[in-house]
Amino acid sequence: MTEEIFNRKIKEEGDFLEFDHLGFKCQIIRHKDFNHLNGYIFLTSDNDYFGFSYTDIDVRVHCGWTYCRQDGDFWIVGFDCAHLGDITSHFFVTDSCRQILSLESTYKDMKFVKSELECACEDFQKKSKSYRRKVNLSRIFKDKYA
Repeated sequence: MTEEIFNRKIKEEGDFLEFDHLGFKCQIIRHKDFNHLNGYIFLTSDNDYFGFSYTDIDVRVHCGWTYCRQDGDFWIVGFDCAHLGDITSHFFVTDSCRQILSLESTYKDMKFVKSELECACEDFQKKSKSYRRKVNLSRIFKDKYA
């Protein structure tokens, strides 16, 4: 990827996307200095992972969770796309940076980050007390009237 294509892609995508998936609020925010994307999921106290350190969350996401904090009634967990193999604006600083980071590095775009968040929401949903209650009730009624 050239720097020109990278910059064009950033301009086309924008710097922010907010959406809901399976009842979870999600955000994608571009880092203002390095132009990589960060993905966030807002958990409620209904979720088993509410209040957990990001190092203790056993839900897969690109290169692991790297962020958590409380904001009002939400526990926000997040990940970033600035790891080895990820293209950021720093990738284009010098020729030696590109050589070190290799040609196999890729830019993780909005579509990629949104997909990662959606998959993580599916796992977080299973750790929601209300979801498990709903599943259990449907089993009870299914068995009772089957």
